Amino acid sequence: MNLYETISPASKKKKSGSRKKHSILLVHGAWHGVWCWEEHFVPYFKKLGYDVYALSLRGHGKSQNKGQLRWTSIGDYVNDIEEFLKEIPDPPIVIGHSMGGLIVQKLLERRNFPAAILLAPVPVHGVSRFALEFFTKHPIQVLKVIGNLSLFPVISETKISKDILFSPNLSEEKAMEYCARLQDESYLAFLGMIAFSLPNPEKIKTPIKVLAGEKDKLFPLWEIKRTAKAYRTEPIVFPEMGHELMLDAGWESVANAIDTYIQSVPLNS
Repeated sequence: MNLYETISPASKKKKSGSRKKHSILLVHGAWHGVWCWEEHFVPYFKKLGYDVYALSLRGHGKSQNKGQLRWTSIGDYVNDIEEFLKEIPDPPIVIGHSMGGLIVQKLLERRNFPAAILLAPVPVHGVSRFALEFFTKHPIQVLKVIGNLSLFPVISETKISKDILFSPNLSEEKAMEYCARLQDESYLAFLGMIAFSLPNPEKIKTPIKVLAGEKDKLFPLWEIKRTAKAYRTEPIVFPEMGHELMLDAGWESVANAIDTYIQSVPLNS
């Protein structure tokens, strides 16, 4: 039985070096699974001729180890990606969203890739600012987080999760549908995002592109700009979009920008 819920090309593995386009590896963030990519990005990039790979990290989606989720670390998630990379013939373009962006950054400390794209990533300085702000606005939810050692209370109330994750431009129906699919997240990973598993940009040699939603309430634009600056780049900012760049209204612009950037990355890189 497979440990992970995955998405891979339907065709058999190609020989290393035989590709005409970079392959793409998608890494989801907290509370999500591969479903967040299946909605738009997977069919979009497949239609453009890319080999697209994605997995639900341990304890997420249909992957195993849900009972051990609480004490799963960011390092464990990085190990999940490294294991999955064994199935990919050539080093892919790695794309991570939110916590997935942090996981990608930690992965890049271990090995190099042709390029990486961070979508609304966990800031290089961590999530302590968000945690403090959330506590002042929703103290009851925070007490539940601490009491249950669980991040689910952060997004358990649809009104809160919808406000944090999506722009008002997304239909109420779609926002409710996506919020209903959110799940628990590792408490240990949360501590890692605060202080214990933050990235070290000085160790990273892979070229990085950073994308941001102008109206992101989880990680505001100034935090994304700070992350981009750490990698000596400027973020691509999408007007009126929220945190969920792959699901929010306007996702097509994000996908198009990703395609444009990937086409600029040499195949032999």
